[in-house]
Amino acid sequence: MLFCISNRYLKRFYLFLKEKGIIDKINSALFFIRDEILEVSDYLKKNKSVRIKLIIFITAFSVILVVWSFFFNVLYSRHKWEDKIEKTFQIREGKNLSEIAEEMADSNIVANARNFKIVAKLKSLDEKVIAGVYTFKSGMNNIEILELITDAEKNKKGKKFTVSEGLRFKNIGKLAEKDLSLSSEKFTEASKNDSLLSIIGLQNKLKNLEGFLFPDTYIVPTNIDEKGLVNIMFEGFMKKVFKDSVLNKYFIGQSGKLYEIITLASIIQAEAAFNDEMPRIAGVYMNRINKRMKLQADPTIQYILPDGPRRLLFSDLKIESPYNTYLYLGLPPGPINNPGLDAIRAAINPEKHEFLFFVAQKDRRHRFTKTYAEHQKAINEIRSRK
Repeated sequence: MLFCISNRYLKRFYLFLKEKGIIDKINSALFFIRDEILEVSDYLKKNKSVRIKLIIFITAFSVILVVWSFFFNVLYSRHKWEDKIEKTFQIREGKNLSEIAEEMADSNIVANARNFKIVAKLKSLDEKVIAGVYTFKSGMNNIEILELITDAEKNKKGKKFTVSEGLRFKNIGKLAEKDLSLSSEKFTEASKNDSLLSIIGLQNKLKNLEGFLFPDTYIVPTNIDEKGLVNIMFEGFMKKVFKDSVLNKYFIGQSGKLYEIITLASIIQAEAAFNDEMPRIAGVYMNRINKRMKLQADPTIQYILPDGPRRLLFSDLKIESPYNTYLYLGLPPGPINNPGLDAIRAAINPEKHEFLFFVAQKDRRHRFTKTYAEHQKAINEIRSRK
């Protein structure tokens, strides 16, 4: 029924066009186009040189079109990442364009390192990149990124911000308040970022980024805010840890291991005054875990003290907290500071030995022992020398 109605209307429309002479005009135009095509075809058959020139022209035009398409894509194609979260990236002093481009590609800020370098060369910006910390939005093209990192006027100011290994995130906030005039409270709040925790698969295990704000020296923009600083330090962790071939191989696809290792590394960081002792301290804690002994790590007590760090009292060891490793077996529920690479490497590769105890000496190095009796003897000897 519907087909019959449609067919009837089509016939009426056709008759209307024919009545107005439009159909005849369309036919005439089609015949004219056909005749012109045949005429050009006959002309080309008779004139070989013209035919060759036309082929050359079409080929050249096609090549130009392909090249133009390539450069348009390289220059103006917008690279978007899935989560759309702004990305913070630090360009360090002394890095060349190739290194910067590769790191940007690894961080998924640019789609292709080679194309990024081509644009930099074409725009004569390859020697004008300015060291500093930058924030990039999803959807920027290569030209926009280059303009941002080479703009001397915008980037003439920056401030050095140094975070020591083993600082807690709240202490980093206080340091940011002192050195960068930021709010310690806002930094602490910004550190409770679920979207960043979800990147490492720990949004359901941790309440803040303690352990994942990498200690380093950063060059930060003068107008940086608390959220931007947290992003910079988290990006620092992602780059340093996951760019390390040994650590990346160990952690890849294992958020549980990442959580445990960074927690252990934070305790090692707090205990060790010297990097060369870190693997041995890690070995002590692993031995105690394997023997189902409590870790009895003093830094975990310091972490829960409202007035710490200070000299520990016997009563402090009885404070009720899941972080109290004198009361509970195993690791605490999260990192107690932000460890450096040496502590993290020690946590994944502890020294193999039979030590179960250690005590600090006057020179801040430790004496390691295998039994509790040996441990008590070491303590008494160290105290007698004071």
